[in-house]
Amino acid sequence: MDGKYYYDAKAARRAVKFFPKHLRLFEGEWAGQPFELMPWCAEIISDIFGWKRQDGTRRFRVVYIWIPRKNSKSTLAAGVALLLLFGDGEPGGQVYCIASTEEQAEIVFNFASRMVDMSPTMSREALPLKTGIWVESLGAVRRALTGKAQGKHGLNASGVVGDELHEWPSDDLYTFVKQSQGTRRQPMDFLISTAGKRDGVGWEHYQLCEAILNGEIHAEDTYVFIASADPKRDQEEANYWTTDEAIKESNPALGHTVKLDFIRSEIEKAKQNPRKQNDVKRYLLNLWVDQATVWLDMAKYDRCGLDLFGGQGVGEFAKIAGDVDPLPVIYKSVTSSYNNRWSHFRYLLQGRACTVGIDLASTTDLASVVYVFPLDEPGGVWYALPRFFLPRGENEEDMKARIKRDKFDYQAAADVGALCLTDGDVTDYAAIFRDIEEHAEWFDIRKIGIDRWNATQIATQLTNAGHEVEMFGQGYASMTGPTKFLERIILQKRFDHGAHPVLRWNARNVAVQKDAAENMKPVKGEASKRIDGIVATIIAIGIGDDFTEDGPSVYESRGVISV
Repeated sequence: MDGKYYYDAKAARRAVKFFPKHLRLFEGEWAGQPFELMPWCAEIISDIFGWKRQDGTRRFRVVYIWIPRKNSKSTLAAGVALLLLFGDGEPGGQVYCIASTEEQAEIVFNFASRMVDMSPTMSREALPLKTGIWVESLGAVRRALTGKAQGKHGLNASGVVGDELHEWPSDDLYTFVKQSQGTRRQPMDFLISTAGKRDGVGWEHYQLCEAILNGEIHAEDTYVFIASADPKRDQEEANYWTTDEAIKESNPALGHTVKLDFIRSEIEKAKQNPRKQNDVKRYLLNLWVDQATVWLDMAKYDRCGLDLFGGQGVGEFAKIAGDVDPLPVIYKSVTSSYNNRWSHFRYLLQGRACTVGIDLASTTDLASVVYVFPLDEPGGVWYALPRFFLPRGENEEDMKARIKRDKFDYQAAADVGALCLTDGDVTDYAAIFRDIEEHAEWFDIRKIGIDRWNATQIATQLTNAGHEVEMFGQGYASMTGPTKFLERIILQKRFDHGAHPVLRWNARNVAVQKDAAENMKPVKGEASKRIDGIVATIIAIGIGDDFTEDGPSVYESRGVISV
């Protein structure tokens, strides 16, 4: 028993045996069978109940378990709650299950209640009530708690089970319950969750866990277990999340409660619908994701226009429009028959009617003007001719800094005419106005839509020049319809973007943010990512009269096709 802690093998075995001896499973193919712990679960239970302090109390007072769905998360949490309630044998014990909603808290509570009902031993000792589980011999109780901390005085918790931390709006309730443990001899908080979005309380707790595992924070009373696909590989390898390797790394219950065919099927569906990819990543692979949802399938985006041009330059296009940033090699073959089509659109579309979308962003970054040409007939092709503008900066170092920050070679894009560099270090609105007036000589501009942000000057100039100008908001009300429409015509290969390299980069960067009603709007996946061309395209579609004629989104009309 040297040192601060020792391992009590007898206590560890007793905790592991508690599950099959006293608990019965109640769902699916295992209903009615003893709760035999899977090896990874048995290791966790042995660790958290076997390691002791010199005074004989448990070492670990806070336990974090991060695992994907279907890995018996709630079943394990319910079993631990009953072990704390019965196994500790603490008179007047109080074990609470806390969650963000009453429904979520009751999942673990109901699991525990059903285990008690089916247990040949505990059913004689405990009385499941509507509001809790009462153990008369100990005067102990287990209850579910949700909502705010206010009004929950008089608690004296001996154990806490926290479920789905990634959904907690705050940890005020958890902090309040934890502070009630001061008189308990060996309280334990058992916190279990899947991954979520990189913000909020759950992300803060997860970062704490990573810091503990990395040795950055010293917390000898905290136990951390994370089963996850490799976050670094997910960032660096586009298709890593679709592999069996990622599935196996993240699902410790694979082959038992987790079925490989099920996850493969969900991944295949998500590959066809990028909006579903983040859900698969966080719920089935335990990967934390950005606030927004991945949107465009770049393989389908790249196919747009290929059929019209007989597939010319497909191999070369795959090479120059690949997923490698920064992109100096992309422009070496940009004059191939397919990849420079955008540079011929002025001649191809001369005299055609169009709407124009303008996204000016900040005064020092990329600005975009996109000319969108509606279909000539129902089911036809929509064309987009983008124009991009960027302040050159005061010197070469300014441009190098932008390229490094944004991981995109602006200078190479400018060299092939895909980007207009303007003098100075702020957006040159006069240059943008002159460029629009020049294109007005080529096209029949019906209307110009401008993002309200920082647009008063150019909006006034364009109005005075005789153009119809509409100030276009970027909230859900304005953006949902044209955003879904753009998604649909890309999936149908009816959006010809001319393989413009800067617009493609924007398309790779764009994500969508959704509200509870499934309304959506484009947002940046990361702060440094530029999406101006896609936003301008959506604005141009949104101010037109034609985009609502083709019916609902392909996802809304037929759902996701599984291959």
